[in-house]
Amino acid sequence: MAVLCAVLLTVGFWSYRRAGKLSSACRVLLWGLRVCSVALVLFLLADPHRIDRKAFDETREVAVLLDVSKSMALHDTPDQSTRMALAKAFAESIQSQAGIAGHLRLYTFGERLCTTNELATVTASESHTRFSEAVASLLNQPRDVPLGAVVLLSDGQFADTAASRESALKLHRAGIPLFAFGFGTPEEAADVVLRGAVGGQIVPFDPKIRLVLTVDSPGFDGRKTMATVRRGGRLLHEQSVTLTGKPQEAVLEFDSPFEGFAEYSVSLGRQSGERLDDNNAGRFGVDLRDEKIHVLYMEGTPGATDTLENALEQDPQMEVTSLYFPQHTSIVFAKRSPYRTDRKGRRVYNVAHPYRGFPTNMVSLLKYDVVINSDIYREAFTPEQLDNTVSLVEQHGGGFVMVGGSTAFGAGQYDKTVIDKLMPVDVVGNRDSEWRSFKLRIPEEAYDHPIMRVGLTADESRRAWNEKFPGFGGLNLVNRLKPGAVSLALHGNKSNQYGPLVVFAVQQIGRGRTMAFTSDTTPGWGASFESRFGTSTDRNGYYRQFWNNAIRWLAADRIQRKAGEIRIGFPVGPVYIGETVPLTVTTLSTDPAAKLTLKLVGPDRTEAELPLESSLSDGSFVASFVAEQTGAHRLVAHLAKAGDENVFARQLVDVIPNQRELASTRANHELLQSLAATTGGRFAAGPGRSLPSRELGDLQAQFVEYRESSTWDRWWLMLLLTALLGTEWSLRRGWGLA
Repeated sequence: MAVLCAVLLTVGFWSYRRAGKLSSACRVLLWGLRVCSVALVLFLLADPHRIDRKAFDETREVAVLLDVSKSMALHDTPDQSTRMALAKAFAESIQSQAGIAGHLRLYTFGERLCTTNELATVTASESHTRFSEAVASLLNQPRDVPLGAVVLLSDGQFADTAASRESALKLHRAGIPLFAFGFGTPEEAADVVLRGAVGGQIVPFDPKIRLVLTVDSPGFDGRKTMATVRRGGRLLHEQSVTLTGKPQEAVLEFDSPFEGFAEYSVSLGRQSGERLDDNNAGRFGVDLRDEKIHVLYMEGTPGATDTLENALEQDPQMEVTSLYFPQHTSIVFAKRSPYRTDRKGRRVYNVAHPYRGFPTNMVSLLKYDVVINSDIYREAFTPEQLDNTVSLVEQHGGGFVMVGGSTAFGAGQYDKTVIDKLMPVDVVGNRDSEWRSFKLRIPEEAYDHPIMRVGLTADESRRAWNEKFPGFGGLNLVNRLKPGAVSLALHGNKSNQYGPLVVFAVQQIGRGRTMAFTSDTTPGWGASFESRFGTSTDRNGYYRQFWNNAIRWLAADRIQRKAGEIRIGFPVGPVYIGETVPLTVTTLSTDPAAKLTLKLVGPDRTEAELPLESSLSDGSFVASFVAEQTGAHRLVAHLAKAGDENVFARQLVDVIPNQRELASTRANHELLQSLAATTGGRFAAGPGRSLPSRELGDLQAQFVEYRESSTWDRWWLMLLLTALLGTEWSLRRGWGLA
């Protein structure tokens, strides 16, 4: 460009220098016209752009958000109108307010944001309020008129409090103030609310149910209400509950005739002046099991099973199956005797009976929790039956007791069988017995053992063993305690090279527990023990308590599992439709081969298996489901163990329509005030007389528009260029120049 300019100027200068007959003034004029023309052409060739500025005014929109959730239908205004009625009246008043009426646009919001032009048709019907979603929809809407301010008419009962605060920050960043008007009273309205009902069986064998109700009763302190439990249309229990006016628990205990898993309903009586009618009732489920402690008692003394059986079955939680095996005869002949009849006329079957005797397989043996072997020939059992007995204790948490006699312990050569693993005493090679009366010596630490607590107090138990115990008539001699075993009672005056002779000993074996009772509990060595170990009013009361304690201690692992080998946990309180319900499943099983599954049965009987994820923190499993239907949902957990019975746990989850924001009727004015302050707006409790138009800001926003365009297409530049070239040409022609 610079070279071109230099060339043009040089040629022009040369041409005018040749025009020698022209005056200096004429040459300067022609030179000036040529320079201007060239300069203008070069300017246009450079294609410069221009920026135009245009300013104009535009109206801003004021969005009025009207809360249409169910809490707005509450009657807690001074004139007993609904919150919605007051809010609608205020919205109507501001629609006619001078200066801003033309800027208003009315929206309703609850679960979603909607525009409306008919206030008369607006009702408080949405199940919950999500202010954050309303703000997001408002800001993302395509609009011809920019948003200048937001007016909020609500009671502040939002389901998304934290997200609402974030939305207020978004409004602040956009320069949009929020003016909030709170409706409703910030005080809790009078109401009786059943917030939760959790029921369960108190003990695994008893039909008694313990129901814990979570109740809130603002405004009804000191009032009484009747709690009623039903199954279907059948009344099961009624109980008066004194209300405290604040959250409380009420405990109900009642008997249920329904075995297995059943659904129950509970309701609280209506109080005059309650604000809601449909939050006084709920449903719960209880899996009622008849899980007694099952004892298999085998006795070698003829006709002697009834005393111990009767003693144990005085506890309604215990159920005893008695077997016998004849002594003082050949094993072959002993196995042929099918049964005998005890003193109460009950049949007592032979241990070797093919159908009614000792269980022939593991599944049948697992029906029992404790096995008592009292003076039974080891030949009465098959090797498989002995192996199963060990497995019952070690792997399945059962209990085993060996009671003394001529065919027990070393005298019965049990040290040559796998049962030796279960005996807490060493009897290897010791076949001796002693027929001589003796008293017991109780080690000091043994008085506190659960088995030895035969009295109501520690002092009574101590006196019972030291003063009331009548003594034994003999015992099997054993070598010593095994490592890990605990001695509960010793021979009062006889010892061997290891110390005093052991009479009672216990030990933990695997998951289960075992006991050695080296004397006898029947006529013979134990005649006085079974008939005279008690008080003057209850001659064998201590005897019964001793065996009750022993069975419960031995079966502790099994009892715990009966009470809940699998447990399903879920949040206490109402579950609303649409919510995700978190679940936990815990199991006491340590079997790595056990398979745990969880199934959901909906109100329409559809079934779905829920995936379980292991929680490394406590060994439990977690799952969840989305409540897509209202009604009773059943959860069924199933634990399948190889070679074992299946274990089930069941729970009921009652899904109700979403009324979470009605859980409290208190208007949340604090939240509304905080949201308004965050945006630079203002809050007012209740409707004002008008909108604060001065605080709304300038509703006429001035906008400036800048537009960029090329310069060469302007008409006057083209005209100027033409004029310059035309003038120069005309002058040159007139002066006779080429």
